[in-house]
Amino acid sequence: MTTELKLSESDDARLMQAATTGPALGNSEQDIRILAALKATQQVSPSVGEKIGIRDGYLGFGGDSQPPGNWAPYGALWKQDATTSEHPRSATLVANTLNKFGTFGFISVGVIPWGDWSHTVYWAQPTDPQVELRITNSHGNLAASQLIRLPKGAQPANSSDGHLLDVHPDGFCEELWSCQQINWSLTKPVLTAINGNRTRIDGTGWEGNATASHANLLAGIIRYEELAAGTINHPLFCVIPRGSELTDFGYGCQPASGSDGSYVHPAVHGDAKTSGSNLLPMGALMRLNYSDSEIAAKNWPAYRKTIIKAASRKGFYFCDTGGNTPGFQFMSGTSYTSLGLPNPFIALAKKEGLYDNGGYYSFDIHTGVEWAQRLRVCIPFS
Repeated sequence: MTTELKLSESDDARLMQAATTGPALGNSEQDIRILAALKATQQVSPSVGEKIGIRDGYLGFGGDSQPPGNWAPYGALWKQDATTSEHPRSATLVANTLNKFGTFGFISVGVIPWGDWSHTVYWAQPTDPQVELRITNSHGNLAASQLIRLPKGAQPANSSDGHLLDVHPDGFCEELWSCQQINWSLTKPVLTAINGNRTRIDGTGWEGNATASHANLLAGIIRYEELAAGTINHPLFCVIPRGSELTDFGYGCQPASGSDGSYVHPAVHGDAKTSGSNLLPMGALMRLNYSDSEIAAKNWPAYRKTIIKAASRKGFYFCDTGGNTPGFQFMSGTSYTSLGLPNPFIALAKKEGLYDNGGYYSFDIHTGVEWAQRLRVCIPFS
């Protein structure tokens, strides 16, 4: 037996009042699902739906209505705390990694001279224009050509990696790598990518092939809304210049193949490798050994506390290779600016008083953080 959920006129008025004056609505995943379902069945009036910010995309997301700060996609491996035991050679693995590649330093946003190596994320609406997606060298499950809906103006991140994630209202996604810029002036726009996969935003989070480890494109990425809320409820996506070529990490570590390094669960692929023993394979889980109270007592800016708290409680996976030093990734600001919206990371940088490097800003996750002393390597989840 099913019960039909309806809202009375008084309920509608209460929702409007709450949306105007508080308490805030839609801050939990349950609230989001309920409100989106109500809108889909036209049980929330258009004025209330618009006021609350419900869109027609997945869970009501889209455009300036982004997922709230406490929301996280994918399955358990991208939501649970880093509670596994410390790797028996953690100290050696940490020392070798930091000695070879340096320590964690900055996360840059804006017009970055060396390119945007993060990921753009779009929440498609049923009324968005159709774009022909062409895949030139697929190793995934996408056909050579198909039509998808994509918000008008959407673009991949501006680098040779050219990442783009398109999430559809039903939760299916296209995860794409090495996309070319879209010419939206064409009657029939075309999006060309070298590779990609069709996945789900509520899947395991390790089903894509647009990143080296096959971590999905929104997995572990730091969103503005999380920084604004002061909460990151997922492990972080970590980039390290190169991974191990050996399997001495243990715990089911898979061997290198060709130019790709070794990898360990939950990663399903390796990438650029380097020589030497006791180095990290792709997929390695790490964390910082700070308590919440220690972080709260630090004289750090709020964004650094939020990131370091997530790195300590949730941990971070080695998901891709690149750069000169290890680091984390923000969601690409192009996700906003391509749709005519301001880049909120820049607004946050200005609020924090960060230095303007001629159009880009760098969030410091290094100063005062004892990376060499506090970094731990964990035994993989089974």
